[in-house]
Amino acid sequence: DYNDYLPPNPDDGNTTPGDGCSATCQLETGACCHGSGCEDGVSTDVCTATYSGSFGGAGSKCSDPGVCVNCGDGVLEYGEACEDGNTNAGDGCSATCQVEACWTCSNAPTSTTSSILEMPQAGAALSVCEPDNTQTCDDGISCSVNDHCSAGTCTGDAPIIPATCDWVMVAGGSHGLAQARARSNVIVSGDICGQGTRIDDKAGIDGDVVATAITGKKGSRFGINVDVTGDIVTGGAPVNGKPAGVKLPGLNTDFVSGGSTAEQASDPERDYDTTGTDPRVPACQGAIDSIDTTHPVLDALPSNGNFPKTYVASGGTLTVEATGPLTVIDYVKLMTGNNVTITFDGKGIPNASFVLRVNKKLYPGFGTTVAFVNGASPARTIFYGRAVCKFGEETNGGGTVFCPFGKIKMNQKSVWNGALITGRKRVDLRHQVDLIHVPIEIPAP
Repeated sequence: DYNDYLPPNPDDGNTTPGDGCSATCQLETGACCHGSGCEDGVSTDVCTATYSGSFGGAGSKCSDPGVCVNCGDGVLEYGEACEDGNTNAGDGCSATCQVEACWTCSNAPTSTTSSILEMPQAGAALSVCEPDNTQTCDDGISCSVNDHCSAGTCTGDAPIIPATCDWVMVAGGSHGLAQARARSNVIVSGDICGQGTRIDDKAGIDGDVVATAITGKKGSRFGINVDVTGDIVTGGAPVNGKPAGVKLPGLNTDFVSGGSTAEQASDPERDYDTTGTDPRVPACQGAIDSIDTTHPVLDALPSNGNFPKTYVASGGTLTVEATGPLTVIDYVKLMTGNNVTITFDGKGIPNASFVLRVNKKLYPGFGTTVAFVNGASPARTIFYGRAVCKFGEETNGGGTVFCPFGKIKMNQKSVWNGALITGRKRVDLRHQVDLIHVPIEIPAP
């Protein structure tokens, strides 16, 4: 048929009506080709919706088939999940006539419509939309927990330690230059933030390395054969290899001066930026600044148990059981011998969360295993040490270690799922540590 080849006539390879292409290969009422005007016989429409079927087959002049739709015209048409007579957003029925998150709309299609001829529904009542707080939702903000619907809006709670949202390591504060350090053969999955950073030989960082330092040699330093999959950023300080002669990741040099940018060889998405203008610098500084406001919040949590100096002998166990949604246990000291198991038992309580506050030394010994059962998880567990936080060799576990007044040391051959946050000295990952980012999911009170 000669008409098959004249625009906008389609050819879908069949003679079945109701799919936009008639038995004589003509556009049916309600069907259209994008870029052309259209009319569905009920209201003045535009060719905007994409039809889920296909009537733009071989030989067709309609390569981009659509449907005549005019959202907000008061007529329920193909592709519309609701029609409230306007194109306002935030009233439950969106500007494209789709039901918005955290809303439920009446007078909507009762089933999925596959035939253009079944639409439009002229004379149908306008959709009435009401907030629906029973729905699950995602507020689109990475730094929030417990996302939920409230009054037609998806909202989330701020986490109790915001520094863990975007960073697996944070080292900084108001007491001198604090350094985030990964020693040789360390593997880190996540972004590192510090006033200064140091990455030693053969370390692998699957993320960004960000230092807020403005000047001096302690901005960022790297050893030989280091692999950083993200960017290396400072607040203006240079990036150095030490000792001299070390080649920085992806560059034929051991130095990037302050106030400059450089592209890492072989990967245009991996950069050095020491101009101090990169937004990750203030983001890192914000994480550092949050440490001084976080520890008073943790200090104020009511205690569910107080223990004196506690030592768990080698081969022993320590079980911390949930007593409610949030369980806070205080220790003067908490130390262990070798091969001890510390178990957090959620007791089946939804979102069971734990905070272990240790007033002095927090020192799990060699071979410590931190286990989580019955709903407990690293994402809802905090080790809060007010002094030194030191973990023995071959520790295996997880949780956020928050040590605002002292150093965090994770000794060699350990595997940890969580985040490490210190406010005065440094986070020190010893040789062959594997650190995987797990942000905290406990909401602030």
